[in-house]
Amino acid sequence: LEQHWAVLEGQYHLRWWPVTSLRTRGYPYQLAPARGVLNHGLWSGAPDWDAVEQMAQGYKSNTCDLEEGYETQLVPPGMYSTMCIMNVAFRREVAQFMYMPIMPEGMKRWDDIWCGIIFKRIADQNGWAVTSGRPMVRHDRASTILGNLRQEFLGYGINEELWKVIDEIAPSDRTGMETYLDISEALEGAFPQLVKTAEAMRVWAALWE
Repeated sequence: LEQHWAVLEGQYHLRWWPVTSLRTRGYPYQLAPARGVLNHGLWSGAPDWDAVEQMAQGYKSNTCDLEEGYETQLVPPGMYSTMCIMNVAFRREVAQFMYMPIMPEGMKRWDDIWCGIIFKRIADQNGWAVTSGRPMVRHDRASTILGNLRQEFLGYGINEELWKVIDEIAPSDRTGMETYLDISEALEGAFPQLVKTAEAMRVWAALWE
C-alpha cells in the first residue's frame, strides 16, 4: 500500500516525456503536474494471459518474471492499456468510475479490462495521470485454459472494437459521470450483447447522484 500511495503522489506531466530519470536539458520547469488517480501494479509468477495466449505459450504459461528492471511508467494520454484488477490502487474520488460491470456468460473475464478502458477515457478527459508498473505481487494460481476460454470466447470480437467505440466519443466539457453515461449508451448501441451491461452501468451511476 505504501508503494502504491507513493506512486499516486508522484509528479506526472502528460504532455512531456522524460527520456531518463534525470531532468535533461530542454525539459520545461513550469509544467503543472497531473494528479495521479490510478496505479496498476504488475506481478510475477503466473502471467495474466487470456486463453488464446495460454495455448500459444504452452509450457511457459506458468512463468513470468517482471521483477527485474521494470519500473512504473505513465500510460500516455490518448492510449489504453490492459488492467488486471488483482493489484490496483486508486483514489476515493474516482471510485465512481471503477465499476466492473455485470458481464454475460462467455464474457466474464473482460470486466476489469473494459473497466480499465472506460476509466482511462475519463481520466484523459479530466487530465488525470494513470500509471502502471510497481508495486509487484506474486501470482501463482493460473486459471485453466478451458475455464478461461468459456468465460472469454464471446468477448474477443467485441474487445477488438470496444475501445474504438469509446474513443470515438468526442471530448467535451461534460463531467466525468456524464461521459460515463455517454459510454454506456454508446456500448449499448454498438453491441447488442451488452445491453444489460450498459443498464447495470447506469444503475451504478445513479448510486453516486
